[in-house]
Amino acid sequence: MTFNIPNIFRDNKDEVISKFWNAKPFPYICIDNFLESDTFQALAKDVDKASIKPTLKFETEIEKGKAIFSNENCPSSIQDTVGILSHPEFLMQLKELIGINSLRPLTEFNSEHMPFNYFHLMSDGGFLGSHVDHSSVGYDNVHVLNCIFYISEQWDKSWGGHTVFFNKLGVKEKSKVTYKPNRLVIFLHSSQSFHGVSKLKGNTRERGSIYMDYLTNKSNLKHLNIQSQTYGSRFIAKYWRHQTTFVPINTTNFRYFYIYSKYLAKRFLRRF
Repeated sequence: MTFNIPNIFRDNKDEVISKFWNAKPFPYICIDNFLESDTFQALAKDVDKASIKPTLKFETEIEKGKAIFSNENCPSSIQDTVGILSHPEFLMQLKELIGINSLRPLTEFNSEHMPFNYFHLMSDGGFLGSHVDHSSVGYDNVHVLNCIFYISEQWDKSWGGHTVFFNKLGVKEKSKVTYKPNRLVIFLHSSQSFHGVSKLKGNTRERGSIYMDYLTNKSNLKHLNIQSQTYGSRFIAKYWRHQTTFVPINTTNFRYFYIYSKYLAKRFLRRF
């Protein structure tokens, strides 16, 4: 299928790249009005009327009110948006953004490694606690970049559901990206990129998003810090092997506490 690939640089490439690398607490940037208006309106309407069964639901003290859906069961407009986020032309822009010559979207990996659940919905009262995603798929494929696309047609800021970025240990909120229809958030994913979703309250519609992550060979990691320095940033991307890790709210949930403890131990070894 032919896609109209949005341009994240919009004739200001150096400005966008510099803004990305100098954001705090780690590199990120927001691209508003990512899709053309008609395309976004069609997507939002499909999401509103979609009636599909989720692959998984999450209802714990740290992952609440969240449902994820397999790509193959989603409306074609959602699948098309996934196609845009994984398209070679879009990947070329992301490679220019972070300064590497090889980048692969999650769509290229077999579902036995990672289920294809790009479409997410979150209901009233839901939230996603501070966490850092999986560090890799397989042995050499390192997770280096995330995209989150906000797809609910209308949203009131007071409803919450904003993307929150935390400090290196994931315990202190440092920055917040407001949920805004047709906004794409791109952020560098390192082993210290803790993020989450602020609690939803009083929302009259579900919070919709499409997620994509991107991987590169571990031999390319050094180029990230070269790009960072080129654009005057002091940020240094650090990586070590770990699974998706949530910061535990308390020690009563042994599973969260155990995984976070393992993450902290590996943090000091810093081996990939």
